[in-house]
Amino acid sequence: AIPSSQAVRTLRCGSSSPFAPGMLVGFVRDAHTRAAIAGTTATVRWRAFALDSANFRIVEEHATARVDEDGAFVACRLPVDVPLDIDVTAPGHRIVTGPIVYVPASGIAQLDVLLADSGEASGASMIRGRVLRESGKAVSSGRVVIPALGRDIAVQDGEFAATRMPAGTWVAEARVIGVEPQTMAITVADSAIATPMFTVSDHAQRMDAVTVVGKPDRDLWVLNDVLRRSRIGMGTTFLPGHPALRSATFTSDVMREARGFLYQGPNKVLARPTGRFGARCSDVAVYVNDVRQPDGFDGVDLVAPIGEVLAIETWPTLDFAPIQYRPSNLGNPSAGPGGAGSNPNSTIPAIGPYPFSRACALVLIWTRRHF
Repeated sequence: AIPSSQAVRTLRCGSSSPFAPGMLVGFVRDAHTRAAIAGTTATVRWRAFALDSANFRIVEEHATARVDEDGAFVACRLPVDVPLDIDVTAPGHRIVTGPIVYVPASGIAQLDVLLADSGEASGASMIRGRVLRESGKAVSSGRVVIPALGRDIAVQDGEFAATRMPAGTWVAEARVIGVEPQTMAITVADSAIATPMFTVSDHAQRMDAVTVVGKPDRDLWVLNDVLRRSRIGMGTTFLPGHPALRSATFTSDVMREARGFLYQGPNKVLARPTGRFGARCSDVAVYVNDVRQPDGFDGVDLVAPIGEVLAIETWPTLDFAPIQYRPSNLGNPSAGPGGAGSNPNSTIPAIGPYPFSRACALVLIWTRRHF
């Protein structure tokens, strides 16, 4: 003779949506007199996905409860198995608000609310509760917060106690480091002790994925190119946050950590040996923001102070440098004395727009300044 939950929902709410078949019932009354309060309103809110122009976006849905003269209320067409927020207000009384409603798959949930007088901040009631993990083990420490009263209660060995509580329904949140906070509605009667129990997860809280949408600036484009070259090159790359960049006093100090280079001073950095005699090459081509520095590391700190350096790329040999920085093996007869092609027996070709400088290694310095 007992009707099913579907029959009850149909009688109280009429036909329901297949996407929102839930129903919330209960009452809202004064915490002391247990009488209905004129002007009471109750609203249930939840978040949903909406398809708009082939794109999904999150929207907030809500349902307003019907409150009868005796304080009983019913909210229809609610989603099931999702957390719901509820706002209960009445003139001259404290607001009850928070994610404290959960309609099970059966389709019906009950919530009874006692509203305290807005002038009450303390009373003769008490909350003595516990905070456990899903495994049943007590948490070692944490906090239980009651925002409406400004209470922040410590949790020790899974237990907490809030004294001098006014009678009514209060939204409390259990906070334990590393896990998702848990919220509960706790109702305490006059001069009584409530014994709630919070259950928190055994696993660390997983952060939601965040997508940052914005217009990329020049620094981002530079770093993208640097990362692309680092994946296919054979040099040493120093990106933001690298210890060599953080600890350097001068820009050339970073070369101490560059593979294939020998640091002998701020203005003297040698590359790998070249030729038949094994002498290290001293002609390192240095670029700052893609502009060749004719004096190499001499004076580079004036052009690219270490505090403004975004990234540094180094190649101890030009054979593995990016192709746009490799020299041509074709001589230039018109280059003049010392230029490419002036010595047909030279094994060190010219590089870039400086034919008189036969570089054997390459260093690219990128700063945060915009040009």
